[in-house]
Amino acid sequence: MSPTAPAKARLLPFALAALACALILGLTVLSPSTSRILVWPWIGFAAAGWLVIIGNALYRLAADRPYARFGGLIDAGFGLLAITAAVSTWTSPIAGALLPTLLSFLGCLALPYALLPWIHPSSSTETSNTLHRTSTGLLLVILLASLLLWLRPWSGFDGASMRNAEPFGHSNTTGSFAALAATWLVFSALRLSGPSRRVALAGAALAITVALTSQSRGAVLALAVAATVGAAVHLLSRRRYLAFALLGLLIVGCTLGASSRLRELVLHQRWNDSDRESNRQRTAMILGGVELGKERPLLGWGVGAVPHVFPRVRAAQPGTADNFLHLHNTPAQLWATLGAAGLLGGLLLAAGLSARLRSAAWTPERTVLAAGLAGAATVLLFDHPFSAPAFTLLAAAHLAAWAAPEQVAGSRPGRLSAGLGVLVILALLPSVIRDIAARAAYADALASSDRQDATAFRSSLLHATTLAPGDSFYPQQYAAHLATGHPFPNPPTSDPAAAIPFLRASLLLNPDLEYAHYNLGWLLLDTAPADSAAHFRAATRLAPQRGGVYFGLGLACLGTGNTPAALRAFATECLYDPAFFWSPEWQRLDLTALRPAALELLRAAPLPDTSHASNLREAWNLALPPLADGIRYRRVRTGYGVLLGHPDGPPTVDTNILIRIDLPPALAPLVPGKGWLPGPFLTGFLGSE
Repeated sequence: MSPTAPAKARLLPFALAALACALILGLTVLSPSTSRILVWPWIGFAAAGWLVIIGNALYRLAADRPYARFGGLIDAGFGLLAITAAVSTWTSPIAGALLPTLLSFLGCLALPYALLPWIHPSSSTETSNTLHRTSTGLLLVILLASLLLWLRPWSGFDGASMRNAEPFGHSNTTGSFAALAATWLVFSALRLSGPSRRVALAGAALAITVALTSQSRGAVLALAVAATVGAAVHLLSRRRYLAFALLGLLIVGCTLGASSRLRELVLHQRWNDSDRESNRQRTAMILGGVELGKERPLLGWGVGAVPHVFPRVRAAQPGTADNFLHLHNTPAQLWATLGAAGLLGGLLLAAGLSARLRSAAWTPERTVLAAGLAGAATVLLFDHPFSAPAFTLLAAAHLAAWAAPEQVAGSRPGRLSAGLGVLVILALLPSVIRDIAARAAYADALASSDRQDATAFRSSLLHATTLAPGDSFYPQQYAAHLATGHPFPNPPTSDPAAAIPFLRASLLLNPDLEYAHYNLGWLLLDTAPADSAAHFRAATRLAPQRGGVYFGLGLACLGTGNTPAALRAFATECLYDPAFFWSPEWQRLDLTALRPAALELLRAAPLPDTSHASNLREAWNLALPPLADGIRYRRVRTGYGVLLGHPDGPPTVDTNILIRIDLPPALAPLVPGKGWLPGPFLTGFLGSE
């Protein structure tokens, strides 16, 4: 018998939600998915998916459908996060760049509500089996794709020596996703039977394998925490303390055996060089996030603000990375982007989940879900992987399955909340639509560059700038093209002066854009050296380990007649990049008379007592002249577009021309590489003259 009209109406939201989840999950396997999902036309599909998820959740809330909400502190936490995100983003100083990202954040918050009707305790066996078989199949596809894309058997398994970043583009995200996939697949195995159960268990083993191939410390620890929580619930409730202690030792041993990074720490009581730099970067993220939150403590900077504002606090932080897409610590991310209100929302959510600990018997299914949530909490201390919709979907599924109530009736506040949500989405849609249209125009510009059609490229890029007036990426790209002809290998003309207004316009949108300050410094060097020096000063504050910035500042100071400041700037460049002391630039620009004075400043610098410093002093004592010449090039800002939410197209280039420094054999072993001194040391040595 065919379904009746009311039955069809009730099935429609389920079908749309399932389609949206499958669509976003399907986009995951298009490596690198976390950045590809921001590219036209995929961003349009993703936006449609988020709108369907949000619409489904709001419809069920407004229509008083059963299982439309969780009740209690969980709803309060999600509600506070949604309200804070909307208010914070709309009131942010850089709201124009952030508003399009608000849709995906609200979609993440709505996702558990869209999944709840599928996962609630009273769902039929048929519905439950369909859910778990479908999710098992989708997860298996992603996990198998991850291993194949990582191993690359079609090219001789040449990827096996690297950390597995597939298909998300970052190994931490891969590990985080796989850790949650493992516990969900075990949960599915408990809900299924026969061959389906065996397939789910095999998938769980595959997920653990993928997590280990990522070599993510957060993922390995998440697996260990999940296993420990599961063992604690199962064994301690039965007072099997010895068994739990032995199993705990086994888990610790397996964790150390599975992670070479943790194993080296335990065996040698130290991290290797790459891990130490990773630790410094994580420290910079947390400390920088704390400082950003202090500047806007109530509501933060807005959803997605980190790469736009982190440079303002970068100079005081350790590590060599100039900027970050997000902070690898979710509490720090919440504090920086949503302030105290966002942290309170997260705490309410955590309290609501914890309140469910005593709400029902500890069945094997609930034990696995608790283990999965504990693993997810561990992951969130080491990363913020919500840019990957697949991870968000798994986290939402764990939450919905764990916290699903027996029944929560509809209410007037629920309907009011749904109405408010509709108003927010309607107000947000114009920004989202303009952003998608601008990305389509940028895609046309890239297609024009492939055809070597410079006129069409300029027209499409300028159109993108008009469509998204709050996005600083497009005017910076246009400025780079005007100044250098990039991305055309043989541009017919270039007009550096015409690039200046576009870079200045981008600074009106966000005054903390190091790229704009750095390149304005070079473009204004000959005509307005005082303005040039001001922009270079700003660039040193935003990215203290940017090669060329101190050299440019020195030239600008010479242009204003401030020779002492110029000498200190040149010396600072030689401290950032010690090879610069022998750069051909000294002879090319007739600066050799200043080298002895710069050397005196270098010798007086309070360098750390390390072998690098000793070798460098020995190199200075050789008194070798500058090199005659070197290969000229423009620096490519790899990853800059990703930070600003535009991963497609050729990387942005700087407008100034650099000279590669190839040191002679007598010097090369003695001279440290770029960035050997921390940013705070460089800015402290430079001073504020």
